[in-house]
Amino acid sequence: MVIAPPAPPVVEAPPAPPKPAIRRGAVPIERVEPVYPREAIKDNISNGKVVARLQVDEKGLVTGVTIVEANPRKVFDREVIRALSLWKFKPEGDRYIAEIEITFVLN
Repeated sequence: MVIAPPAPPVVEAPPAPPKPAIRRGAVPIERVEPVYPREAIKDNISNGKVVARLQVDEKGLVTGVTIVEANPRKVFDREVIRALSLWKFKPEGDRYIAEIEITFVLN
């Protein structure tokens, strides 16, 4: 008769750290305005809207930008990412996600 060894104990992984909260209406202390893209002017696109989520660290610096909505798609994204990456927020001691809406209007 063969006796199997006991099964090893199951060790659970520690819980993942909480995801940063999404803050709508966060106000930057330094901002760089996006420039209306030349390609959009050339293609006669007179307006657009982009909603982006900015990952903001404990020091108020933007560490990442994700486009969550864009109309028209892919026209203003690159310029929004460039400009918002340079924004700075008041240091709050914790990480969070700021949701920002940028509207483009060609005058």
